[in-house]
Amino acid sequence: MDKKGKGKLIQSVQRALDIINCFSEHDVELSLHEISERLELNKSTVHGLLNTLYINRFIQQNDNGNYMLGQALFNKSIYAIRATKIKLRSISNGYMAGLSNKYKCSSHIFTVESNKLHFLDMTTPANSYYIISTVLNDLMHLYCTASGKILLSHMNDAARNDYFDNTEFARFTENTMTSKKEILENLNHVIQNGYAIENEEIEEGCIAIAVPIYTKHSDLFGTISATGSKVKIAGHEDDIVTDLKGISEKITNELF
Repeated sequence: MDKKGKGKLIQSVQRALDIINCFSEHDVELSLHEISERLELNKSTVHGLLNTLYINRFIQQNDNGNYMLGQALFNKSIYAIRATKIKLRSISNGYMAGLSNKYKCSSHIFTVESNKLHFLDMTTPANSYYIISTVLNDLMHLYCTASGKILLSHMNDAARNDYFDNTEFARFTENTMTSKKEILENLNHVIQNGYAIENEEIEEGCIAIAVPIYTKHSDLFGTISATGSKVKIAGHEDDIVTDLKGISEKITNELF
């Protein structure tokens, strides 16, 4: 298959995909008339395509006759996420290793699913006797970790308010921010600057920097970060941010 997408298109397949692409977060269900209008196709043609998709469970129908995406797409989406993670690990590993060796830090990649961070991969510097890394478990605190701040900064208002209402903000060091006002001000800086810094907020002497990884549609897909001792990181923050953003952009271009 032509990697640049210049091969022959099969019209019937393209039209079936166009039907699936009619549905979105704001258009969960559509009528036959609405789909026909959007695709500028007659109802008979669209109905035949919908029937084929229905039989294969890619489309389902409500009691009111409107159409929605089907269960088969949900099942396939699970496999697609797994495949994307495998590809992400393959793409990112070399970049992460280069970052780790350059700044003598550990590098982590997390994916984002349902407003949660999921650890994907980690690299450490070669020929380093001591390594500072992240404890990887479900108790990772969002408000005082670099990748957590990236996730919080991208949450919608409802999800973020729910997080604040249901989180006990513990103080781990003198640098840990525990007031909602202070945390929100920090998140505004994250949004404006496109990166987050964890400045000895979990452990004294430990600094982490994270940037978002986006899809082609600018949706948050994950984070990539550098974690190391203050001695190694301090003074190099701007260079690390530049390198992390460059890696993130390369990952987006190669992955999506």
